[in-house]
Amino acid sequence: KRFPGLADEPALLINADSFVLCFESSSYGGVAWGYRGVVWSNISPPGWCMWTDLLLSQNSAAKKLVAILTPKSTKLAEYASSEAMRNFRIVHAERSKTPSDD
Repeated sequence: KRFPGLADEPALLINADSFVLCFESSSYGGVAWGYRGVVWSNISPPGWCMWTDLLLSQNSAAKKLVAILTPKSTKLAEYASSEAMRNFRIVHAERSKTPSDD
């Protein structure tokens, strides 16, 4: 099967403010495998997912990179101190405290 966004396939565009993804896997051949999905908004600045991940990371290398990049870019600095980012940090901290249902 050909999946959206893979190889020459165009990315899947969902014109909605939310969606539900249902996925069913088989144990074909007894091989352990997984899946990964990447979702982004067309209205956010380019690269926001990666920057948000860096901002939320507890990894010391990520923290150093944020410290280097933030003063070099007005856009990154504005996003790092934005209300949206403050909300992400609150949600991220709360999720870190409670066990996942996944």
